Amino acid sequence: MKRYNEFKDLHTLLNKLYPNCPSIPGKSFFKVTALDELNKRKDHLESFLKESIVRKDIMNNEQFRTFLEVNYNFIII
Repeated sequence: MKRYNEFKDLHTLLNKLYPNCPSIPGKSFFKVTALDELNKRKDHLESFLKESIVRKDIMNNEQFRTFLEVNYNFIII
């Protein structure tokens, strides 16, 4: 389980390092509590992860791998 702020921090880091980094949903001023809004945010964050995983440059990033809790012993070529 990850919190939105963890995704935001990761995205900020990746966006500085890699051009055209996949986007994440924007943060709302008020806490998102409606189930449909939570599901939209979840889907968008899932899309961010899927789009990032297929990019070798991002997948080889140590912070991204730590976020995903992926084994560090291999490099994607």
